[in-house]
Amino acid sequence: MLAFLVTLIKVIAPWVAAAVVIHYLNVYNEKKHPEFYNLDDKKTPQSLFENLEIGYPFELAFIMYVGLLFFLICLIGAYVDDQLNWFTGGIFGCLELLAICSVLGTHVWKIWVKGEKIIYRSYTGIKHYYTFADITRVSERLDGGYEFYSGKKKLFRIDNNLSDGAILAGMLQAKKIPCDKAGMTVDKFTLKTRGVYKAVSAMSAGFFCWMVWVMIEQNETSIIFFRPMLALAVISLIIFIDLITDRFSVNGTRVTRRRGLIVKKFDISEIESTRLKKGLFGEKIEFYVKGKCIAKVSTNNQPYDLLDKRIRKEHILRKR
Repeated sequence: MLAFLVTLIKVIAPWVAAAVVIHYLNVYNEKKHPEFYNLDDKKTPQSLFENLEIGYPFELAFIMYVGLLFFLICLIGAYVDDQLNWFTGGIFGCLELLAICSVLGTHVWKIWVKGEKIIYRSYTGIKHYYTFADITRVSERLDGGYEFYSGKKKLFRIDNNLSDGAILAGMLQAKKIPCDKAGMTVDKFTLKTRGVYKAVSAMSAGFFCWMVWVMIEQNETSIIFFRPMLALAVISLIIFIDLITDRFSVNGTRVTRRRGLIVKKFDISEIESTRLKKGLFGEKIEFYVKGKCIAKVSTNNQPYDLLDKRIRKEHILRKR
């Protein structure tokens, strides 16, 4: 019993210590920024910042709790059945850690705005105090979220599943604070494959490679399924490498098209026309020089809207 209590104390003590430190850091910050609070006894941001409150909905917290409990049960079940190895433990451990961070985010992470004052409470529970004057740049992420900067320092980020991020960004743009697209402008940008496609491709490549490894370990390389599985593994790896190396960059007037080991460079003034062409995996835009297609890029690549604006800016002919 004593050993159990000692172990329990060892587990709980760091969390209690962290909570105490965070509490006193917040008390110190509140005393350092009294202008953010009323003179009444209410010291909560909710009593002051009624204009805009940004946070995750309870429904998302409920889903995260379900995920947290599910992954914990899987870990305990694997341990009880003596099937907890490094592979199973690593996968479910990472998922459990992600669920814990998500739960903390849905309960702890919050932003309050009133007038030109902002209180930002991070995932750790520490509050930070800003005004609109502290923010010098807003950057819209490729996934639709927003990042807020003071010079080169990132102050905070609002994810794409919170629509209030666009509202706060709009309030700042009304104050003439510049907003760019992931740090890029129409004169300098790089198109990349969407992260979701790369993630799906990576999982597919990992699955087929794992199946090939299992067959080799079980000495089943002569069965009829091995060669097709090996072919799928090679194809999925090639597709994955192609997706992570897919780049279309514009820097001033210079254009660089990179795909795998193939790199093409040309001047944007050399482009005579462009054409949208439907393919197996969606639309692609083709670039023509002297009547010859010299480069293609998917319209699903981000940020395609900057490329579209640059084409319009250069008055490049669009063919059908």
